[in-house]
Amino acid sequence: MLSARLEVIPRQTVKSGRQAERAGARGDRILYLHAMRLLARVFCLSLLSVALFGSAAGANAQAATPGFGGAQPRTVNGCKIKHHTVCHHKDLHGKDLHGAVLHHSVLHHINLRKANLRRADLRYADLRKADLRGADLRGANLKGAKLHYYTSPKKKGARTSGGNTPGCAPYCQGANLTGVDLSYAILTGANLSYANLYGTNLIGANLKGATLIRAILIGATLTGATLTGANLTKANLATGILTSAILTNANLTGATLYGADLTKANLATGILTSAILTKANLTKAKLIGVDLTYANLAGANLTKANLTSATLTGATLAGANLTSGILWGANLTTGILYRANLTNANLTSATLIGANLTSATLTGATLIRANLNQADLTSAQGCSTVTPSGTLNGLGCLN
Repeated sequence: MLSARLEVIPRQTVKSGRQAERAGARGDRILYLHAMRLLARVFCLSLLSVALFGSAAGANAQAATPGFGGAQPRTVNGCKIKHHTVCHHKDLHGKDLHGAVLHHSVLHHINLRKANLRRADLRYADLRKADLRGADLRGANLKGAKLHYYTSPKKKGARTSGGNTPGCAPYCQGANLTGVDLSYAILTGANLSYANLYGTNLIGANLKGATLIRAILIGATLTGATLTGANLTKANLATGILTSAILTNANLTGATLYGADLTKANLATGILTSAILTKANLTKAKLIGVDLTYANLAGANLTKANLTSATLTGATLAGANLTSGILWGANLTTGILYRANLTNANLTSATLIGANLTSATLTGATLIRANLNQADLTSAQGCSTVTPSGTLNGLGCLN
């Protein structure tokens, strides 16, 4: 018979073992917590270093930006590049002023030829008589900037001349912006009177409410530009490109647009009294309610142009192409339409009292309710022309 031997472990020994286990577990927890604290400290230090590095990088970027508001302004040829600076008559020819903050600055007579002023902030800056020839002003903000003629400040107590005509007239000279790239620039409310913008690139520029009295814009490109409410009185836009430009409510009194391209331009309710538009291209242009009194449109292309309710009293349209044009309710009293092409034009309710339609082409034109009292239709040609009295096929019709 086998007898089992039972080894009895003293109670005190068991208790000591359990205490050891608990102590070991407690030690493990302490080590774990310590390790976690160290990891948390390392993580926080890493975040802090990243934040400090980013802040330093941002500060360096700001310091590198000319005229940045919060940075120490840099000085270029004696001119502090910052807002409200005074740098008239300084020479910054060819300097890199990309993104410079120069709003409300005094910069008249400054030389900025071929300078890089892309996205520069020039709001309300005084740039009168500034030389900006060949400068890059793409995307620059020139809202309310002064770019017109310069007149010296009057001495205290000096008498001022009355009227709105400047003392320098007619030889005033504004800022020189010849060949400047102003594409998509903001020029709202800017004063560019007498400024030289010969051949300037103003594609997509915003000139809403700008003043361009007697400005030189010969050969300038204003494709898609906004000139709503702009004052272009006696401005010279000869051979300029204004395709799809917005000129609603613009004042072009006495302006020269000889040979200008105004295809699909919007000139609705604009004022073009005595304007020169000879040989201009106004194909599909919107001229609704426009005032063209005594304007010269000889040889102009007005194919499919919309002249609804337009005023063309005394206007010259000799040799003009008005094929498929809309002249509903237009006033052509005493207008000169000698040899004008009005094929398929809509002249419903138009007023042609005393108009000269000698040798004009009226084939397919609609003249329902039109007033042709005392109009001269000598040698005019018209097949299937719809007149107030019916359809004519005998108006010099050539079958």
